[in-house]
Amino acid sequence: MDVGFSAENMALIRRLAANIIRTMDSGRRIADARRNATYAPNYLRGLLGKVFIK
Repeated sequence: MDVGFSAENMALIRRLAANIIRTMDSGRRIADARRNATYAPNYLRGLLGKVFIK
């Protein structure tokens, strides 16, 4: 089975998420912000809204 570039793609998604958190919510540790985005959908919606809706 050929997995192609899945590892590189996931690494890119992780870096993108870390950069969004780093630029939009600089007062919070990245690990805490990722955890908060997992458990609090409104926090995630707010982060994505800042990036994609201007």
